[in-house]
Amino acid sequence: AGGNIGIALVARANPDGYTLLLTSTAIAVNPGLFASLPYDPIKDFAPISELVNAPNVVFVRPDSGIASIADLVAQAKAAPDKFNYASPGVGTKSHLTGEELKLRAAINMVHVPYRGGGPATQAVVAGTTQVGSVALAPVEPLIKSGTIRALAVTGAKRWFSLPEVPTMIESGFPGFVSDTFNALFAPAGTPPEILALLLKQAQAAMSTPEAQEAAHRAGYQIIAGDPKGLAARVVSEIQVVKDVVARAGIKPEN
Repeated sequence: AGGNIGIALVARANPDGYTLLLTSTAIAVNPGLFASLPYDPIKDFAPISELVNAPNVVFVRPDSGIASIADLVAQAKAAPDKFNYASPGVGTKSHLTGEELKLRAAINMVHVPYRGGGPATQAVVAGTTQVGSVALAPVEPLIKSGTIRALAVTGAKRWFSLPEVPTMIESGFPGFVSDTFNALFAPAGTPPEILALLLKQAQAAMSTPEAQEAAHRAGYQIIAGDPKGLAARVVSEIQVVKDVVARAGIKPEN
């Protein structure tokens, strides 16, 4: 259910510090995708730390004749019915990245949702879809091997291990940032001293060389932020997603 079952379980849990929520961006995306939720993403949780995040990437086959986002936009405008794009599923940040690109560039691409980043990537490799939009982690090895061509990453800056791939901002779309975070929350009402201990330990764990190496290997960068930063991130993300959903005409699920 898009993470809603697990998120709701923690919202109703005893706020004693023993039941925590480790969630992706779903906690901020789902309010725009579901007509009703069994939890309130703001009131029912105490934010602890944004642990890691990763950008999405827009990519094509190397033989596509498309070398940049500008090429993609030009070809899509010249042939409005030509392009499909694959994502890991309806409502993922990768899906919303594709819709944001369509809106900002005023182009048409038909969304083809798959069950995960792997199948979505293979659809592009096989030529089933012309464009892919997925989280960076599963496709980075294919980019480095030349199996697919990355047109842009959706972070605020170029990715540390793909310095040759421009951002969407550099590709002519100011403020176009669409990344996926993983963050730690506790149920609302958890005592402040427990939240402080959890924050201290989470940040310490994420600062180890082993954590840095594991995060980079999995395609993430470590943030290890504080509760105030995470709270602001969730509020901002909820509004951004709702705006994209409304402008793209995505119908919320019941």
